[in-house]
Amino acid sequence: MRKRQKLFGLRQNELIQDVVTRWNSTQQMLERLCEQRRVITDVMLDTTVTKKSDTQMLLKDHEWDYLVEISEVLKQMSHVTTYMCLEKDVSASVMLPIVHGLLKKHLKNSEEDSALAHKMKASISEELITRFKPYNIETASTQHALASLLDPRHRTLNFFSPEQKKVAIEMLESKLDDVPLKPAVKKSSTNLGTEVDKQPAKKQRVQRSLDFLLFDTDEDKSFQDESEMSLYIKERAAQDSNPLEWWKENNCKFPRLSVLARQYLTSNSDGTVLKISALPENSDATFLKISASPESEVATKPKTNLDAITHQYIVKTKLGLEEELY
Repeated sequence: MRKRQKLFGLRQNELIQDVVTRWNSTQQMLERLCEQRRVITDVMLDTTVTKKSDTQMLLKDHEWDYLVEISEVLKQMSHVTTYMCLEKDVSASVMLPIVHGLLKKHLKNSEEDSALAHKMKASISEELITRFKPYNIETASTQHALASLLDPRHRTLNFFSPEQKKVAIEMLESKLDDVPLKPAVKKSSTNLGTEVDKQPAKKQRVQRSLDFLLFDTDEDKSFQDESEMSLYIKERAAQDSNPLEWWKENNCKFPRLSVLARQYLTSNSDGTVLKISALPENSDATFLKISASPESEVATKPKTNLDAITHQYIVKTKLGLEEELY
């Protein structure tokens, strides 16, 4: 295999095995197979290396096309799960923006989509809508919606409908009423974000790969008064800003909101990362479920339901998927 990789000028990468307990392993396996297609085909056709009885396992051209389509559909899902696992400080606030971004952009059907890609996008979209209920008005009053509102990157909630946005803001204002007024605290004395270090370069690269999920955060002109909430909504923040660092610098400007931000966005003091589950309550699904774990811990995680969907389509491909789709 190494000799053929050199001969064909391909990267000398090893094949990746699908692992039941590893997120994204199915997508990574398919992507690597497609990358090494020429080498794999040449090895399979070489009778000095491969038994003649095993050559029947060689995929046909249309089956390779299926693998490419499946890998491409799942690629952004792989970016999302990688991003959620690498996130060092906040995960709850990005859950709804990511789900809306996937539904409205990546999983939106296009004229170039084949029947297979169309069917996969429809299945994944249905799963996301069923589990996360992104278009329900009740979703706007959940902790994930409030966390997004308190995240300066997503504070305008442009992924929500006007009705959902109104509900989320009213919910946060009602909680804000319960926060007592307090004297302004000097930046050096606050503990919000004190444990936040600069993000490593790897994480920044992953974050840029999710740019397609982010929504514009232009100034919201629906507020005409000068309340703390309205001033916060009008405040500008860079899309790549760290929300904890932002609140550390602006807690004097928004003293009561900073209390709620600490409640919804802060990290644990023992060095573990607060990963609020990105699942509705009473759900036994494992998709995008993140739990608190030390940053240095590299744990195997339950496989996503998307991997099961992928296996389903691969099996159908081998059984003659074209008959079902056309």
